[in-house]
Amino acid sequence: MKYDHLKITWLTFALALPALFQTTLAQIRNQIPAGTRPISMGEAFVAVADDGNAIYWNPAGLARMERIQLNFAYADLYGLDLPSTYAGFLSRVYFIPPLTDYLAFGVDWLRIHTLEPDPYNEGRNELEFSQDQINFSLAFRPPKSLPLLYNLSVGANLKYLNINGSSDLGLENGEFNGNTDDWGWDAGALYDLGALPHVPHGLNLGLMIHNVGDKLRKENNETAMSNPILLENIRWGVSYRPFSDWPGGKIPISDPVLALDFDDRVHVGLEFWLAKTLALRAGWQKDWHTNEKATFAFGVGFKKAVKDFPEVHVDYALTDSPMLPNTNKQFGGSLIIKDNPRVIRIAGAQIENVFPSLYQHYGLPGYGIGSVKLKNVLEDTLIAWVTFQSRYMQPQSADTVKIPAKSTMDFPLRAGFTSDLLYARESRLAGEVKVTYEYRKNQYTTTGAVDFALCGKNHLTWDDPGKAAAFVTTDEPLVQKFVDQALTKAPELEQPAWISRFNMSKAMIIFNALQVHGMKYRLDEITPYPSLADTSHGALYRLDTIKYPGEFLLKDDRSGDCDDLSVLYATMLQYAGLPTAFVTGPGHGHIFIMFDTNIPASQSRSLPVSPNLFVKRRGTLWLPIETTMIPNATFSEAWMHAADIIDSTWQIYEVAGYQSKYPPVKAEVIDLPRAPLAIPDFAPALRKDFVALNGMKTQWLQKVKNTLEREVRDLPRLETAKARNIYGVLLGQNDEFEQAQEQFKRILQDSTAFAPAWNNLGNVEFIAGNFSEAEKAYKSALEHNRFSRGTYLNLAILYQMMKDGAAPKDTMEYQRQSEDALLQAAQILEGDAESAFNLLQFPEEGTDGKAESLVEKVKRQIKNVKAFVDRSFKRHVAGKKEIKPIVLDRHGAKGRGETDENRAALLAWIY
Repeated sequence: MKYDHLKITWLTFALALPALFQTTLAQIRNQIPAGTRPISMGEAFVAVADDGNAIYWNPAGLARMERIQLNFAYADLYGLDLPSTYAGFLSRVYFIPPLTDYLAFGVDWLRIHTLEPDPYNEGRNELEFSQDQINFSLAFRPPKSLPLLYNLSVGANLKYLNINGSSDLGLENGEFNGNTDDWGWDAGALYDLGALPHVPHGLNLGLMIHNVGDKLRKENNETAMSNPILLENIRWGVSYRPFSDWPGGKIPISDPVLALDFDDRVHVGLEFWLAKTLALRAGWQKDWHTNEKATFAFGVGFKKAVKDFPEVHVDYALTDSPMLPNTNKQFGGSLIIKDNPRVIRIAGAQIENVFPSLYQHYGLPGYGIGSVKLKNVLEDTLIAWVTFQSRYMQPQSADTVKIPAKSTMDFPLRAGFTSDLLYARESRLAGEVKVTYEYRKNQYTTTGAVDFALCGKNHLTWDDPGKAAAFVTTDEPLVQKFVDQALTKAPELEQPAWISRFNMSKAMIIFNALQVHGMKYRLDEITPYPSLADTSHGALYRLDTIKYPGEFLLKDDRSGDCDDLSVLYATMLQYAGLPTAFVTGPGHGHIFIMFDTNIPASQSRSLPVSPNLFVKRRGTLWLPIETTMIPNATFSEAWMHAADIIDSTWQIYEVAGYQSKYPPVKAEVIDLPRAPLAIPDFAPALRKDFVALNGMKTQWLQKVKNTLEREVRDLPRLETAKARNIYGVLLGQNDEFEQAQEQFKRILQDSTAFAPAWNNLGNVEFIAGNFSEAEKAYKSALEHNRFSRGTYLNLAILYQMMKDGAAPKDTMEYQRQSEDALLQAAQILEGDAESAFNLLQFPEEGTDGKAESLVEKVKRQIKNVKAFVDRSFKRHVAGKKEIKPIVLDRHGAKGRGETDENRAALLAWIY
């Protein structure tokens, strides 16, 4: 046995030494296997390379691993007391954050040496041999911005080799001693073929070149020549991973991998896991060029999380060699200190320029500071939690995102800035995107660093004009003081009644107060709005500045661009309770505002001005105003100019709606001085506006009359009656009662059965206090149309008015008649009280719970009528018997405050 042992030992030594010292013998590729797991897979590992063994077998695999790992292996080769020890360390390049996604490094060490002294040789080793190899590895994966190359990773080893050997086995020249060392290179590549079209997922191609260019060499001093220590060896490999978990999950097999390598031998390997805990491995390899039998290998592995370590691996391998004894003492393991599989990856982040005035907007769900591109590399949908952190931010909760399998999606980044951002002095800020997710019951985190530009406090761009809503700061004390003072000190002037019934009077007062306060229009020389609103050359994204309203009011030179004046006027109207909107649009190079008059759109033809002066929006009429005309024009001129230019090409941005997206800056944050304000007398300007509005009314009614007289000449009798009736209603609803009465009587002279004219004539008589004539007219209307619910409602109101002050014997009769009329209306309306109010054209309640469009006395009367209709409907439709009579102001009591216009607003006019 001693002879056999020495023979095998000599054979092993002989395989190693010729590479060192012989120049004439054929060289042997001395690639000693390393790592328990690769050995148990038949050394088919070039295209697998997914753990610390990749340093030796293909360093390109390191670039795909998100972990810090220590690994080790021990083997007594062929039972010949030739221990092989292997250890490695790998990590992402965590200390170079910008390169974390692209670089990984590793280092390993392989040592082979004789161990036990020979007991038959006086305790001396007949053969002493040691080989140490150290690899310093660096792996690279191209950035995600290069999608065609991203599935490729490359790696290289800078290797140091030291070999020492001696023998006294009776060589021809006696004892032999020798040693050498040198530096060389390895290079590897790995490509994910599954990323290509029509190629199965999980297929990888690998290439490894050991000892590139035969760089590891031994210098021969006697011959002045150098010989390769180890020859260059090129190995190709493919691997295939068909699935992560068995389809359907009925069989506890997971993560199978089949591998095939080619160099001077063919290598085949297989591995799969049972219950994600126990691995079974097998391998086979065969020399291409000899008749030597194949070598078989087998192995098992075990993994488990231990305390703070994500995974601890223990491996065993058995190699059955056809010529040498089996290697059955092979153990290995690895310790994963930190693991981040990066199944969700940050494929990029885009941060917009940050505007301090929008600091609250950036923290809202669904909006934010920019977006992050997240990539899910798995076949399953994953849930992740995303946060963004930077300076001037408060801690914020994570946003949840569901990323479909094998997909990339953009997700908005929220940034919960504090108001300190308004006074930041930096021009750029750095931030970090953090993505947390769960994978295989473990939680992982990946991060990405970004930086972005920080603009000034008053800056914004016009890519979304709705951003201007953030500057509409209605809680500024200076704004509130100005509006309150203007509305309180407004001169008591006689104004058109139709103006007083709606929101227009407040807008006019504030318009004139700003005018006398000295507001001026001047085009900004540095950032003129027309050039910024241009759609060419990205002008919409150029920086502009907007003055906060309080700042604008305080300036000695109160000059501003169209955007400054629009924001100022919109802020004051919003505070006064008038909903406003910005009007602008790409290509127009201009911005102005409009406000909600609260006039129902259905009443547009009953107004004493052209319906074309309004914009119909969400059921009401909005009035446009050219804000650049505040300094030197009347309200009516600014109104008509804006109405003349607005059309469907302009875009509308309602302030209230956009403030939910761009919350306004808080007044305490702006921190303006509380300077006193004194608005000069603006009675002359307001009087001029009232005169202009009366002129507009006169002109419009005359225009309608002229059109009517011209058109009715050729119309049939019925169509003539309809046209005159519409004109009569227009007159009646705008205080021209005598002219209205004339029109209705002319209709009834030719068409006595035209019920709408009888109803409307009754309204004129009702307003004049001629209740008996009104009753006759209403009854005539019902004779010709017994389903006229509006007429029944008018009668119900009339009888309520008539019973007040009547004799006791008549009071109950009027009440009964009123309820009977209301019952008829209720039956026609099918108990729909809301329809009755709409028919009577009652204004809606304001958001503050108060009616916004009538004077206080009219509000009280409307409440009385509403209560009367409510209770009567409950009695006649819902069956409730108890009812208290509601009494309106008696007829003839106009001297106590009721006006013709008040009564006109309560009645149903029929077209």
